[in-house]
Amino acid sequence: MGLSLGGIGVVGVLTLSPVGSGGPRQPACNVEPYNWFGDTPNVALFLLPAIFLVVATRSAALVAVLGPVGSAAVELAQYAFPELGRRCDVDDLLANSGGAVAGALMGAVILWSVRLAHRRSPVADASPRSGTPSPIPEYR
Repeated sequence: MGLSLGGIGVVGVLTLSPVGSGGPRQPACNVEPYNWFGDTPNVALFLLPAIFLVVATRSAALVAVLGPVGSAAVELAQYAFPELGRRCDVDDLLANSGGAVAGALMGAVILWSVRLAHRRSPVADASPRSGTPSPIPEYR
């Protein structure tokens, strides 16, 4: 859970820290998608925290929903506080959301593979004599 919270903190610092000289600015937002497929840094920004959150919460669906909601909150904050020197952008929203959903899918694959490996491990098999898990594999 610590890595998940650390990842969320990094996202907040990278997306909401002041840039430039600050000062009064007019709120501005780009609402026309241009090239969010090529926005690799924004995809990566939400990808790893999403993977860690899926592993921590064991819920890929929750992370797949919360990722885009979190990205929308960041873009809204960038619009609401123009003195930060940031500008909201629909391309960022789409790239961040894509990264979060991709991370949720990757996290789900990790959870699935761990469960599959656990089911196939000899330790997970019950001993036929006692009905309890045996730490030593029995060869049949």
